[in-house]
Amino acid sequence: MQKRWDQRGSGTRVQATYKKQMNTKMSLLKKKWTSYNNRATAFNTEFSPQVELGTPAFEEVKALGIDNLFWNVGRLDHPSEPWAVDPSTQEGIQAYLIVSHCQDELHRIAREARQAVKWAIDKSQKIEQLHELLQT
Repeated sequence: MQKRWDQRGSGTRVQATYKKQMNTKMSLLKKKWTSYNNRATAFNTEFSPQVELGTPAFEEVKALGIDNLFWNVGRLDHPSEPWAVDPSTQEGIQAYLIVSHCQDELHRIAREARQAVKWAIDKSQKIEQLHELLQT
């Protein structure tokens, strides 16, 4: 006999939805891990860095916590690479990233402005049509 709070089977539906979402997320994580693993392996073999990029197995990645250093690869603090220890190079990288982000933002603003102008033109045409109908 089902519990009173779950007489209509809603718990089962919720579980099914949750399982479907988890399967989707695991599939996405697997694709991202495969892509990362291929690129990291190619980078390690092509450039032979002193400190290689980590390529943990998929099961290890699934077990990593959110605060694991594996997830934080965006810092510019690599111990021995010239791009990481030279302050002017680091500033140049940061400046390039800022310019790139600004350009992206300008593209978004331009797109939104085009959409706003198109919306205003459409509304203006509709108002003109209504005005003409009211005049007759």
